[in-house]
Amino acid sequence: HVGRALRVPQRDRLARAYNRLCAKLARAGAPREPHLGPHAYAAVVASRRPDLAEAARELLHRYAELRYGVQGADAPGTNDIAAFERDVARLHVRRTS
Repeated sequence: HVGRALRVPQRDRLARAYNRLCAKLARAGAPREPHLGPHAYAAVVASRRPDLAEAARELLHRYAELRYGVQGADAPGTNDIAAFERDVARLHVRRTS
Protein backbone atom coordinates (compact mmCIF):
# COMPACT_ATOMS: atom_id res chain seq x y z
CA HIS A 1 0.00 0.00 0.00
CA VAL A 2 1.05 3.53 -0.67
CA GLY A 3 1.84 5.37 2.51
CA ARG A 4 2.43 2.24 4.53
CA ALA A 5 5.66 2.48 6.45
CA LEU A 6 8.25 -0.04 5.47
CA ARG A 7 9.06 -2.42 8.24
CA VAL A 8 12.59 -3.52 8.79
CA PRO A 9 12.42 -7.28 9.22
CA GLN A 10 13.62 -8.49 12.59
CA ARG A 11 16.17 -11.24 12.74
CA ASP A 12 14.85 -14.49 14.01
CA ARG A 13 15.53 -15.68 17.55
CA LEU A 14 18.26 -18.07 16.48
CA ALA A 15 20.13 -15.36 14.58
CA ARG A 16 19.89 -13.01 17.56
CA ALA A 17 21.27 -15.67 19.90
CA TYR A 18 24.11 -16.44 17.47
CA ASN A 19 24.96 -12.73 17.26
CA ARG A 20 25.04 -12.54 21.07
CA LEU A 21 27.38 -15.55 21.15
CA CYS A 22 29.68 -13.99 18.54
CA ALA A 23 29.71 -10.70 20.46
CA LYS A 24 30.69 -12.47 23.68
CA LEU A 25 33.48 -14.34 21.94
CA ALA A 26 34.69 -11.14 20.27
CA ARG A 27 34.87 -9.40 23.65
CA ALA A 28 36.89 -12.38 24.85
CA GLY A 29 39.48 -11.75 22.13
CA ALA A 30 38.20 -13.96 19.32
CA PRO A 31 36.24 -11.81 16.85
CA ARG A 32 34.50 -13.55 13.96
CA GLU A 33 35.47 -12.50 10.46
CA PRO A 34 32.43 -12.10 8.19
CA HIS A 35 33.49 -14.95 5.90
CA LEU A 36 33.73 -17.53 8.71
CA GLY A 37 30.99 -20.06 9.22
CA PRO A 38 30.32 -21.52 12.65
CA HIS A 39 32.66 -24.51 12.31
CA ALA A 40 35.59 -22.41 11.08
CA TYR A 41 34.88 -19.85 13.79
CA ALA A 42 35.08 -22.58 16.44
CA ALA A 43 38.63 -23.30 15.23
CA VAL A 44 39.54 -19.62 15.51
CA VAL A 45 38.19 -19.44 19.06
CA ALA A 46 40.14 -22.60 19.98
CA SER A 47 43.39 -21.09 18.70
CA ARG A 48 42.90 -17.70 20.37
CA ARG A 49 41.18 -18.77 23.58
CA PRO A 50 41.90 -22.44 24.34
CA ASP A 51 40.08 -22.05 27.66
CA LEU A 52 36.86 -21.38 25.72
CA ALA A 53 37.43 -23.95 22.98
CA GLU A 54 35.12 -26.69 24.22
CA ALA A 55 32.18 -24.47 25.18
CA ALA A 56 32.46 -22.40 22.00
CA ARG A 57 32.78 -25.48 19.78
CA GLU A 58 29.69 -27.06 21.33
CA LEU A 59 27.59 -23.90 20.96
CA LEU A 60 28.78 -23.10 17.44
CA HIS A 61 28.19 -26.66 16.25
CA ARG A 62 24.72 -26.61 17.82
CA TYR A 63 23.99 -23.35 16.02
CA ALA A 64 25.04 -24.90 12.70
CA GLU A 65 22.80 -27.90 13.31
CA LEU A 66 19.85 -25.71 14.30
CA ARG A 67 20.34 -23.35 11.36
CA TYR A 68 21.41 -25.70 8.58
CA GLY A 69 20.51 -29.17 9.82
CA VAL A 70 17.36 -31.21 9.46
CA GLN A 71 14.32 -29.68 7.79
CA GLY A 72 10.70 -30.78 7.86
CA ALA A 73 9.07 -32.79 10.63
CA ASP A 74 12.35 -33.30 12.48
CA ALA A 75 13.37 -29.65 12.25
CA PRO A 76 14.42 -27.92 15.47
CA GLY A 77 11.55 -26.48 17.42
CA THR A 78 11.02 -23.57 19.72
CA ASN A 79 12.30 -25.58 22.69
CA ASP A 80 15.61 -26.30 20.92
CA ILE A 81 16.09 -22.63 20.11
CA ALA A 82 15.13 -21.59 23.65
CA ALA A 83 17.71 -24.03 25.05
CA PHE A 84 20.35 -22.56 22.74
CA GLU A 85 19.43 -19.03 23.87
CA ARG A 86 19.75 -20.09 27.53
CA ASP A 87 23.12 -21.74 26.96
CA VAL A 88 24.45 -18.65 25.17
CA ALA A 89 23.24 -16.50 28.08
CA ARG A 90 24.99 -18.84 30.54
CA LEU A 91 28.33 -18.60 28.75
CA HIS A 92 30.53 -16.28 30.77
CA VAL A 93 33.81 -15.18 29.29
CA ARG A 94 36.62 -13.05 30.57
CA ARG A 95 37.69 -10.16 28.39
CA THR A 96 41.25 -10.20 27.19
CA SER A 97 43.61 -7.47 28.28
